[in-house]
Amino acid sequence: LDRIDYEAAALRPGVLVGYSDVTALQLALYHRARWRGLSGAMVAVEWPDPDEAWETPFWKLLTGDSGVPLESVDGSTPRCIASGAAQGPLLGGNLALVTRLLGTPFLPDLTGAILFLEDVGESPYRIDAMLAHLRLAGVLDRISGLVLGAFTDSDPQPDRPSFSVEEVLEQYFSGSPYPVVAGWNYGHFPRKVPMPIGVPAQLDCSPAGISLRTLGPLR
Repeated sequence: LDRIDYEAAALRPGVLVGYSDVTALQLALYHRARWRGLSGAMVAVEWPDPDEAWETPFWKLLTGDSGVPLESVDGSTPRCIASGAAQGPLLGGNLALVTRLLGTPFLPDLTGAILFLEDVGESPYRIDAMLAHLRLAGVLDRISGLVLGAFTDSDPQPDRPSFSVEEVLEQYFSGSPYPVVAGWNYGHFPRKVPMPIGVPAQLDCSPAGISLRTLGPLR
């Protein structure tokens, strides 16, 4: 990240598409060069076998539509850990990468943001540690809402006592003063809703339903 010419990047702002490790580049370019990002299908992974369900919102976002509903594209249903409503820029991506940017000059200010997170291959105790890092750094006190995607391949070892990922999330966020949604259709699997980075959005979470939609264009 320290070898990128951000002044040159700022002269030609674009949209960086991808997810997982690309999170670090997306957040750094957003913070230092005002690029937007789209956390979604990568050329070498999902695009060889595109799916209309995620491709439709992908192109709506990429071509500048506003008011795009970020709904499940695989039939899954999210759950509400803490009720409420929030507005703010969508920022986030892979939990491990967001955590590793703490204390560096490449993490955007997350104050007032709707933070979204996912990860793969991380045991519950490691997810616990990364969430503790975000909490102790004050990040979880400054955001306006939280969207938790899938934490795939994260089952604890069968021969060791452990909380489940779901229990860890409940312990951290049950009773939060802002809306928290878990089980979002976003993560390390093919059929996921694309999540824009840097776009203002509205999150609503209540017993009546859960919704997330953009309030402005990606570009």
